[in-house]
Amino acid sequence: MHNRYDFVGLAHLRFTWTLTRDGVPLDEGTLATPDLGAGDRTEIPLPPLGAGGDGERLLTVRAELAKPTVWAPEGHTVAWGQVPLPSDGHPARTVLDARLRAADTSGPRIVLGPARFDRSTGALLGLGGHEFRGPRLGLWRAPTDNDRAWSQRDALYWQARGLDRLRHRTVSVDPAAEGLTVVVRSAAAATDCGYLTTYRWETDGRRLRVRVHTEPVGHWPEREDVFGEPMVDADLPPERYAELVRRDKAPSLARIGLHWELPGECSRVSWFGAGPGEAYPDSRRAARVGLFHSSVDELQTPYVRPQDNGNRADVRWAEVVDEEGAGLRVEGAELFNLAARRWDDRHLAEARHQSDLTAGPTVHLYTDHVVQGLGSGAVGPGTLPEYRLEVRPADFTLVLTALPS
Repeated sequence: MHNRYDFVGLAHLRFTWTLTRDGVPLDEGTLATPDLGAGDRTEIPLPPLGAGGDGERLLTVRAELAKPTVWAPEGHTVAWGQVPLPSDGHPARTVLDARLRAADTSGPRIVLGPARFDRSTGALLGLGGHEFRGPRLGLWRAPTDNDRAWSQRDALYWQARGLDRLRHRTVSVDPAAEGLTVVVRSAAAATDCGYLTTYRWETDGRRLRVRVHTEPVGHWPEREDVFGEPMVDADLPPERYAELVRRDKAPSLARIGLHWELPGECSRVSWFGAGPGEAYPDSRRAARVGLFHSSVDELQTPYVRPQDNGNRADVRWAEVVDEEGAGLRVEGAELFNLAARRWDDRHLAEARHQSDLTAGPTVHLYTDHVVQGLGSGAVGPGTLPEYRLEVRPADFTLVLTALPS
């Protein structure tokens, strides 16, 4: 423990610990801590935490206010730390339970276990009696203030490539003995670059798995082809300068992920991942891993100018349900990003004030395999190279389950 205060000790704080497995508390307690002076360090032994067992175990230690103050109530978290603990294994969230089912093409819709698909487009129409529509590939986001800044210029590049107006054309729909394969090309009109996505749907009769492979097609011009010379500080070592120029010129995306449409009644969200607030690759120090609950409306961050917001990172699984608990559960083979709102990205981007955003009859759910960082382009440098999302292929797997009331 390190007291980083300059002038005071730690007598005003209470230190607590919590042990969780897959987000569920197993044990908790209070740590006996000395009143460390300003700048002092010490080591404090932890209580016995038991054997590993299955699941994802996490230890979280919090420094909380022992008494209320004029600026925060008792129990307010001043600082926290979190570490993973050894376990005997993690659940295979995307492994189906039984033999795969064949697609039924005898009716007006393609039926695959609990799911219904459009025969011509291969789009999901419903799951387990619920109307869930999608997925559509997403490569764009409602530009942030940083995305619009001249030092970053991403919003202009994305618009020039038509990422804000993708059209999705079905290339093929192939039912088979062990599922359904759908191939879709996503690109804007009058552009020669896009993405080709293959969706492989499988089911064991209860859960629906989709394996996604998506890759860029056509010519993606370097950013200087659209805007002139890249903006990189030349006062750098030659090797570093060359790498930054390459990355600055490289075609970029806002995200690679899927957009789903759910009934508007699905207003409650639970997730096991980073939270409770929004988190992006380069803006997530305040997010800890846990099991969190929220409404769709509470997921939004009301920036003065409406823009992309509310992303939750490192999500293992999420549920979006109505007041009766009916809705959709999404589990990822890989960690994924989650956002849900009552308007889509286009309407969010068109709004100039929060009052311009009006809730529609649909909840728009975004499950992104990867998203680009935010950067600080509005007041300084753009997104750092390690947080930029370059145009590239991606593979990821999700499992969908319809939740009854």
